[in-house]
Amino acid sequence: MSGSRHHVIPRFLLKGFATEKKTGQGFSQSSNKKKKKNQQVYTVVYEYNKSYQNNIKNVFVEKLFYGEKAEANCDNKITEQEKTYSRAIDELRNESKSIPIKDPIFSEFLCHLAMRSRALRQFSTKMANFTIEGISKCLSNHQNIIKLMESEIKNRLNLLTEEFYKCLGREMTTEEKQYLNSVLRNNPNLISNYIDSIPSELQGTFLSILESINLKKETKTAHNKALLGSTFENSKLQELNWYLVVEKEGYFVLGDTPVICQGGTDNQYRPFPCDLEPLWAVYLPISSHHLIVGTQETVIPTINSATLNTAIIKCSSSCFIAERQEEFLDASRLEIGKYHRYIEEMEPDQILSQALSEYGLTSE
Repeated sequence: MSGSRHHVIPRFLLKGFATEKKTGQGFSQSSNKKKKKNQQVYTVVYEYNKSYQNNIKNVFVEKLFYGEKAEANCDNKITEQEKTYSRAIDELRNESKSIPIKDPIFSEFLCHLAMRSRALRQFSTKMANFTIEGISKCLSNHQNIIKLMESEIKNRLNLLTEEFYKCLGREMTTEEKQYLNSVLRNNPNLISNYIDSIPSELQGTFLSILESINLKKETKTAHNKALLGSTFENSKLQELNWYLVVEKEGYFVLGDTPVICQGGTDNQYRPFPCDLEPLWAVYLPISSHHLIVGTQETVIPTINSATLNTAIIKCSSSCFIAERQEEFLDASRLEIGKYHRYIEEMEPDQILSQALSEYGLTSE
């Protein structure tokens, strides 16, 4: 992943869904034969409107996704961590039968993939945009601006004491603070009347500040900083039992949201991480015939590959890959994105409404 072309899903994982030649038959069992160092490896990319073959070096790639040198750059950290993950995944791919997994590195790897994914960043940016739009709509109402500033001043008197220091160059005395509290207590409309007298240009200033925020850049920076400080652990994953499931009859595909989970009262599927309670299982295909499963079951689970593939496709944001062209997969392209949400559709509205209500505001 070194250089400016960053793989948002590592190549060592992609190669499990690829063939050595463009015309390869695909869906073959793994082999212990040594591969050529510079072999050309191809996969089939399925997007909503088309499917095509491509070299895995060009799949799931984005320029400087994990940052430039001047930014919070987590590219080197991820590259170093993945050396260990790559060896562990290769060992599992050589297994010919389903087995329990005891090494905690695999649950760590699933968390690593989920947290670094492009899909998660895209969702975070989308939610940030939603929040800014909601706040902008709220602040387009002049009365809401008055309520917001009044709430901040009354609840954070240090704002006034800081202004006092800026003007006079000294701290407020105890007597002056007591007098300020007394004035505010005896004149409940003092602040709102003053704010209301401020020209309406204030409203435009608030809105212009919000519009100037580069959410895509800010989300990228925040995501990369989180990855730099992350240990890639998740308490929910540590409570599950882990297995390698080897599929001999069917095959698995890999979505651009590589880790999906299943849970809730109706066993729904969703991209991981999510807030499904209870969490029944998480899934990561590591090859066309090998699947890592974390589950509440205490025996090796039976997996219907066709059902899981459908869930993977629906949880993908824009595309998925497989070793070869397949009529079923071509027909499934129209299902891409149907389950692709980390939280329920109504939850962003609820979260925003709750946040605004703490200041006595509404999104109306």
